[in-house]
Amino acid sequence: MGRTPREAPAHTVTFQSCHRFKVSGVRSVNAVCDGFHLFSAQPSVVETHCSDFEFLDCKADNCFRQGCSVIQGHRGIFRGGSYTNTNGTAPAAGIDLESDTDAPIGAISDIAFEGVTFANNFGFGLLVSTVARPKRIVTSNCRFDHNRRGAISWGATSGKITNPSLRGFTALAERGAIDIPAGDGWQEGEGTLIESPQFTEVSSVRPENALVYVHSQAYGPVAISRLSAPECGSIAGLHRNGSSLAGAKIRASLGRIDGAIGVSGNGCAVRDNRIEAFFGSVIIATGENVQITGNVLLQPRVNDGNGAIRVLGRGAVIEGNVLEASNASGTSGVMIVVTSGKAGGSKAGGLGILGKSCSVSTVGTVTCGIS
Repeated sequence: MGRTPREAPAHTVTFQSCHRFKVSGVRSVNAVCDGFHLFSAQPSVVETHCSDFEFLDCKADNCFRQGCSVIQGHRGIFRGGSYTNTNGTAPAAGIDLESDTDAPIGAISDIAFEGVTFANNFGFGLLVSTVARPKRIVTSNCRFDHNRRGAISWGATSGKITNPSLRGFTALAERGAIDIPAGDGWQEGEGTLIESPQFTEVSSVRPENALVYVHSQAYGPVAISRLSAPECGSIAGLHRNGSSLAGAKIRASLGRIDGAIGVSGNGCAVRDNRIEAFFGSVIIATGENVQITGNVLLQPRVNDGNGAIRVLGRGAVIEGNVLEASNASGTSGVMIVVTSGKAGGSKAGGLGILGKSCSVSTVGTVTCGIS
């Protein structure tokens, strides 16, 4: 209480140009700036960057600016431990990988997080800045609980987010719970895999608060697989070309969000997902050459003439989807509205013509049964 926001150069534990070191069981509590701080006095010289380090079961709590900041760093790993309750001044993250603006490209690379807890931070749990194009960042089996701005801001050009547990996502969040922001204009990154994210205690009904948001100018495409959420509003924004959502199991029962999956990127894919209790059009695709295949859409709360799947972009392929809607308010039986592309082999059930097959190869509306 009574703290004044400022960035005092007084980090609790500082590592300057250190190599081959291990930090085990160290706690930083009530830091006046960062709990842990890794940097180089000569950012332009890669050999002076911190490298080959391990943080094992360390804790940072109630820090003023960051639980831990990595300004330059390579081949580091954080195993276990927790980074919690950062509050005071921005960015207020649990851990922040963020180079200075004059750093060389790739000033942060090959950083891994295993079994780390990020909780109750005023900013993001994990913040990976887009500055200097960080690469090969990996998280596995990490927990993200009730971080105010969102769980993860991911500005890496490449990497993987595997099996994260994400609990608590409110309307106070900046945008996506996992948020992939715009880069610096360069778009040749290898991209990111997000595998088996599990979302619970989601309460936001704001359309912009997607569980996963991918900006159109992100460094690389993002492939999301096996996402699960027992309750949510907005699901995904696939705005970067080549991104995808596959194998998700979701109950989109919150709010009145038309287009819970928004696809404006070209060449994106939405496939093999199971989505229940959505409102209106669960998928709205405006990008070109989008593939929407093998999705099972169950019991929409509202399904009208705009279609459960609405495709406005050219060259789309819509195949093998199933709609079952027995109790939807205002159900008109329209499964797909497509202005271009093709839709084939899709089916609708529970609308009076159970299992009726639909096929269209020209511009038009696919009506799979009338209630």
